[in-house]
Amino acid sequence: MRKDLDLELPLEAEVTAPPWQRPEWQQLWLALQNEDWRTLALVPSGDMPDGFTLEVAVSLVHTGSVHLGAPIRIADATDVSLGHLRQFIEELTELRSGGDRVIVALGPVKGAATTVAIAQASDRALLCIPLEVSKVKDAKSTIKAVGPKHFVGSAVFEVG
Repeated sequence: MRKDLDLELPLEAEVTAPPWQRPEWQQLWLALQNEDWRTLALVPSGDMPDGFTLEVAVSLVHTGSVHLGAPIRIADATDVSLGHLRQFIEELTELRSGGDRVIVALGPVKGAATTVAIAQASDRALLCIPLEVSKVKDAKSTIKAVGPKHFVGSAVFEVG
């Protein structure tokens, strides 16, 4: 893993501004731009609340679209079956080759058989750590399963 982005990002609205207008989301987006990627996999460390990585993806897509002035795609891969894995990776590769940016929301490594393959097929991955839900051992096993070289870093998110 390259670096810890060391940001605590609220998913729930503690303030009235949408996430993409808040400095902590903008800082995360800009930190992610230090790496060259077209496809970014959001990998949760261990158990996650329902919709966790998808909510993170939506916030990052809005933030990035504001910054780049161009659309960014979201791919919900939280429940891709083995039978659809090849097709999903082919479509991801096609979008990347066409110049599109795609943020891929994944399920936990332990609960989704295809998570590792999709994360490894993406240009980069971000380890998404739900605060007070994830354990250090889960983060370590997730990094080991996907491979440290795939990660651009990690970010801690407040949930609940």
